[in-house]
Amino acid sequence: MNQLFAFLIERGPALIEKLVQHFVLTAGSTGIAIIIGLTIGILLSRRPAAQGPVMAVINALQTIPSLAMLAILLPLFGIGTLPALIALTLYALLPIVRNTLTGIDGLPADVLEACQALGFTERQRLIQVELPLALPTIMAGIRTAAVISVGVATLAAFIGAGGLGDFIVRGLAVNNNALVLLGAVPAALLALALDRLLYIVQRRLERRRNQAGASTHPFKRNPVALGVAAILSAALLIGLFAWHMAGDARPTIRVASKNFTEQYILAELMAQMLERHTDHAVERKLSLGSVHVVHNAMIQGEVDVYPEYTGTAWRAILGQQQTLDSATTFDRVQQAYRNQYDLDWLPAFGYENTYAILVTAELARTHDLQVISDIERIAPELVMGFASEFYERADGFPALRDTYGLDFADTAEMDIGLLYQALREGRIDVAAGTSTDGRIPTYDLVMLTDDRGFFPPYDAAPVIRRGLSQTQPDVVAILQRLSGQIDATAMREMNRQVDQEQRSAASVANEFLRNKGLLEPRIDR
Repeated sequence: MNQLFAFLIERGPALIEKLVQHFVLTAGSTGIAIIIGLTIGILLSRRPAAQGPVMAVINALQTIPSLAMLAILLPLFGIGTLPALIALTLYALLPIVRNTLTGIDGLPADVLEACQALGFTERQRLIQVELPLALPTIMAGIRTAAVISVGVATLAAFIGAGGLGDFIVRGLAVNNNALVLLGAVPAALLALALDRLLYIVQRRLERRRNQAGASTHPFKRNPVALGVAAILSAALLIGLFAWHMAGDARPTIRVASKNFTEQYILAELMAQMLERHTDHAVERKLSLGSVHVVHNAMIQGEVDVYPEYTGTAWRAILGQQQTLDSATTFDRVQQAYRNQYDLDWLPAFGYENTYAILVTAELARTHDLQVISDIERIAPELVMGFASEFYERADGFPALRDTYGLDFADTAEMDIGLLYQALREGRIDVAAGTSTDGRIPTYDLVMLTDDRGFFPPYDAAPVIRRGLSQTQPDVVAILQRLSGQIDATAMREMNRQVDQEQRSAASVANEFLRNKGLLEPRIDR
């Protein structure tokens, strides 16, 4: 129980921040969808011939997987809140449009005939009869849309939009169930709360509609006011959140990372150094996914600095197949990034984190496995596991398989945080992990030697936008203080503390910096 309280106290401020972000995303997208959905539904009720084609398009949008939708929007709108709001709005449209159309089209014919006999105009019939009578059906669609938005909004973490999904993504990356629950449980409670709130609003509107001599206040007579109130509330929330984020007038440095433990730690090391030794505000954009997502965000100026590995840049970004020594690889990557992408590589942190082909110690002893080539003779009996990104990369599974002639019985793609557990539990036999992962010694795993020199050097270093490095030399100077400060043993230990002791990357990074004396004294500029 004490551990739970300590965990909640440590994560409390972050939980509040992410909950607010999640609510803003959900409220904003649902409010926008209400306005658009009600409008489309009403127009379709007047244009029966258009119902089939329009509903087919809206239905088709709903069938696109959430991650695929975000991936489609990413190159068009970049990372952050905007593509997330667009995706959430599109997913919320179907239940609102369909229920609005169903509610209006399902009204009794004699009611509509009575309206005509009484001389109602089109607008009067809509406002005073159709929408009030269709209100229960419309509200059911709005409630469904809100719940859908809460769930889909958790995926916004993959494109840097924040929200409770950040905890879920990080929890999966570090195999921390407490972090996963810290994101999942509040999201579920938020969905239930929104559904209940909208139900209360619906019941009150229905009671006021049925009361004789009801007030003429537009919010009480006109159900359309619900949609207006929703969008205005969402706009207010977004405005307040934007004001809060923009409240710090200092220049902001946006520190990014990919979605695995070591990247979180390195990003925290850089962020905390900048917070301590500069007058800049620091915004963290963590869990952005694959190297290509972060790289494109850097090129587009959406983030300013992130940790990268020379081998990843050499193979995955620059498309080079040649394997060179560490110093030459660093020099060529540095030059290519400067010339092609206007990005600077700062001096390396001091260690290399190469891909590691891992097996259990028992399997290594049984089959005398020491180098990767040794796997070839038993590969048809084995299952290899790796992260999805590893399959698509130039330094990934297909090229490794061809280089070593490996014909596995099967392969399994999973989150990198689950690979080591799957290997230890025997669900896979071989894993493509990383050499600085703290679970290698703890799980008694063996890292096979790359005897054919397939993998290039993977020296870790900060990558920064060149424009920023030229205009803010103090940022470069502070980040350079991390040069040569981290060896593989230290990095492995920090990874272990996050993955196995389930400490936060921020606390582990802070402890490392303090032990190194890098936070004190503050550098006066």
